Formats: sequence, C-alpha cells, structure tokens
Amino acid sequence: MSSNDLEKQGTSAVGAFVGSQIVILELIALGFGLFYLQRIDASMQTLVAAVLVVVFAFTLITGRGFPHFRHRGKAALFLILAGFFTLQGAVAFQQQREAHLAELRETDPVAYLAELREIDEGRWLVALGELDPAAHATEMDRVIGRSDDLAQRREAFTQATTELVSEGVCTLDEFAEHGGWVRSTTHGTSPVYFMYCGGATVADRLYLDASTGRRFR
Repeated sequence: MSSNDLEKQGTSAVGAFVGSQIVILELIALGFGLFYLQRIDASMQTLVAAVLVVVFAFTLITGRGFPHFRHRGKAALFLILAGFFTLQGAVAFQQQREAHLAELRETDPVAYLAELREIDEGRWLVALGELDPAAHATEMDRVIGRSDDLAQRREAFTQATTELVSEGVCTLDEFAEHGGWVRSTTHGTSPVYFMYCGGATVADRLYLDASTGRRFR
C-alpha cells in the first residue's frame, strides 16, 4: 500500500470522526433548544418538535429535504430526538396546565371554572357543584328542568346527570336537547327513567333506576 493510500485512509478516518462529532454537537444543540423552549412554553415546544418529526420522517423515507439532513442515518437520529421531545412536551404541557388550574382554583375560582369549562365539560360540572352549588343547581335546571317527576327525583337526576357528563357518557347539550329524564313505561311501577346519549334511537337509551341510582342500557 502506497503512502498516498495511507494518507487518504487517514484523512477519511479523521473526516468521519469530525463528522460524527459535528452530528453529536448538532443533536445536543437541538435537544438543548427544545428543552429550553419547553421551559418557556411547552405547547409551542411540542408543536415545533412535531413539525421536526414530520420533516425528518420525510427525509428518512424519501432521502430528500434540507441538504444538510439528507443523509438517512442523520435524519433517523434527529427523528428520534424530535419524537422524544414531542412526547415529553405533551406530558409537560399537561403538567403545566394542571398546575396552572390548581393554582387558579385557589386564587380565582370564577376564572378557574370559566377556563375549565373550555377544557373539560365533565370536570367543570363536578367542580361547579363543589365551588358554586347555586350555579350548579341553575345548570341542572337548564338541562334536566323538563324531566318527569322532577320534584320527587331531583337529587337522583342531578347525581346521575353529573356522573354521566363527568364520565363522558353523555353531554350537557344532549340533556338540554331532550329536556332531561323521561319516565319509562316498560318497567311497570318501578321508578325507571331514560335519557338518549349518543343518538336518538331506542338503542341509545340509557336507563336510570332512581331508587337505587343504577344505570343500564
């Protein structure tokens, strides 16, 4: 082997080593940037990381994209990093939102309820009953105010309605649309009532035994 060949091999090895170190530094820089952005705004960091996932996945599959990242091996490394921060950012965003809501509940219950209603109707209804019983009663009048035998069964109807909405089985709009609980004529003298959840057919009926609180289809 000639001295020129040895020199070329040495140069190639050095170039490969330098290239690998540059990739490592780029990965560190991207990771640090996404981590710093996460501390400022987790939702924005998640969005940026998700966009990068799409970009690097496209490069990995097609071999096209930004010239600097066209090497599929490099694209795979950056895809893994971006994917990790996408998942981590989603978790961090949820944690930040819950911490914010917990603080808001203590400092400004009215604002807490208003913000929570936009996020989760079921949680909002439960929290409304805890923080503002009068407003909760007003909401119940709005959605189940036309229920059969309401005067005698208000407590059972209110509890069942709150549970169904908080569990995501029914929505407040469905209760408001149908007017509340209807006395079933197919269960004899038993205090059984029904509501429509998920549709308006017989198969969508959800029954409530007002004497026991049992719900069934």
